[in-house]
Amino acid sequence: CEEGCQPTRECHMKSVAIIIPCYNEEESLPMLFEKLRELEQTLAPLYETSFTFVDDGSKDQTHSILNTRLPSLKAAQVIKH
Repeated sequence: CEEGCQPTRECHMKSVAIIIPCYNEEESLPMLFEKLRELEQTLAPLYETSFTFVDDGSKDQTHSILNTRLPSLKAAQVIKH
């Protein structure tokens, strides 16, 4: 806890950062996001999760789909490489 913080569940939660490399994954992204939302809900009681998607130069619609679906996760970002 930070100084002056009231002891709460959020104050004691551990963080989990998940990095997901993506290359031409437009077909698999819908299922991936479904599974990541399930994972996020499962971990929520104990862990604060964040997701970083790294679009590694995809030639298909991966980057566009990532940006469209990103708001469905609580803490997520896309990096285009």
